[in-house]
Amino acid sequence: MDFKGINHYSTLFVKDCLHSNCTCMHENNPTCSHGENHAILGFLLTSGQNKDGEFIGDLMGMPGLYVVPQGMEDIIDYIKKRYNNMPIFVTENGYGSNDNQEGGYDLDKDINRIKFHKAYLASLARSIRYFYR
Repeated sequence: MDFKGINHYSTLFVKDCLHSNCTCMHENNPTCSHGENHAILGFLLTSGQNKDGEFIGDLMGMPGLYVVPQGMEDIIDYIKKRYNNMPIFVTENGYGSNDNQEGGYDLDKDINRIKFHKAYLASLARSIRYFYR
């Protein structure tokens, strides 16, 4: 294998359902899932909230996606260590916004998307700097 490609948009909390009681702890949690439509069905519980009901980050414009720049840094660090510093390409990354945004998109004023990319690129830069110290 020559390189690893990463698509990263968001981060969620994950709980192991094989060794833990997996129930959605918060009634109005749209991101709590038992793996529906995924290969993880019955094995993992994913949620945007921790056990205390705190959200992992700010919601994007799409349900179930959160802004979590630290997640980018964590996945890059994990892949670098796990695969002995194999070259990594971030092949996809982006901010999920509501398709019904009034007036279309004015890229100069798309503040949430700008903040998202600034934070994710800073996280990626930290990961690169840290690994090569």
